[in-house]
Amino acid sequence: MDTLKLKCQTFTDLISFTKSKLSSHIDLCVQVYMWSPYQLLELCSCLEKCINLSSLELKIPYVQSDDQVKCLGFSLEKCTNLNNLTLHIDDNKIGYDGAKGFGYTQQNTPKIQHLTVNLSWNKIKVTLPFAQAFNSLSKCSKLNLNLEDNRIIGLSGFDQIVPKFQQLISLNLDLGFNQIGNQDLINLAKVLNNCSYLIDLFLRLRYNPLNDEGLQAFLMTLDKLSNISILQLEFRNNQIDSLGLVCLGSFILKCPRLSTLKLEIESLNEKKATVLLSSLSKSVKLSLIILRSISNIYYDNQIKKKLKYQLNKMKRLVFYSF
Repeated sequence: MDTLKLKCQTFTDLISFTKSKLSSHIDLCVQVYMWSPYQLLELCSCLEKCINLSSLELKIPYVQSDDQVKCLGFSLEKCTNLNNLTLHIDDNKIGYDGAKGFGYTQQNTPKIQHLTVNLSWNKIKVTLPFAQAFNSLSKCSKLNLNLEDNRIIGLSGFDQIVPKFQQLISLNLDLGFNQIGNQDLINLAKVLNNCSYLIDLFLRLRYNPLNDEGLQAFLMTLDKLSNISILQLEFRNNQIDSLGLVCLGSFILKCPRLSTLKLEIESLNEKKATVLLSSLSKSVKLSLIILRSISNIYYDNQIKKKLKYQLNKMKRLVFYSF
């Protein structure tokens, strides 16, 4: 017997949400501005009464303190039936304590299968607070974690996070605009090796102090992801040159199921392109390539034409921008 898919109930003002029948919500989206701490307290009080929630998306700008995030965490832990949770608390003033308080939510929502957390443009500084947050999420198969521009120095505690996701199939990790170095990248590879079921991997590492040596060590360490089908990498405003691309090409050839590659790198000149395309052309399964290069405005048009010719010659579905 077919069952009707319940329509997501969306609220863009707090008053309408508070007046709704809270216990009836199953698929819910709340998008409200938190102009004062009292509004967030009211929101938290309402969420505690949404005991039948299966899917929840929260977009709440202007959260001003760690205490407010803790309040939100304590309220969400009442929603024990959640299997899909999306939190957008970006561009606020959340720090270490707020991230730690966020952990209370995850410890009491073990059924979550799809988790999206956008904490970009805050002041978390370290990834350690999330270790506790993800302890009980062994059933999660899809994780999107955005920690862009959080003044993070290193990946302390990150090795305690990803291994908890034993069923992880899709990982989207944004660590751009932080202080992630070569050794951190190597440690990240060791962590990802535990995710043997991973099919879709998207790493954003732009504006971090990385170079060829770090990328080479990262790719050499990352040797157990044989199921990868979709790979997306963003290396922009780093020190990655031709040697790093040679290693990337070798890694791609070790991924027998890779069908889609999206790559964003800095200044794709003729030398880099030749190195990269030589490996891509040998990848049998690769059918879709999305290639974007930044800061090429000074390159000769003849070089650009040559690069485009080489890409089109591969006889794959290719999108490029440079």
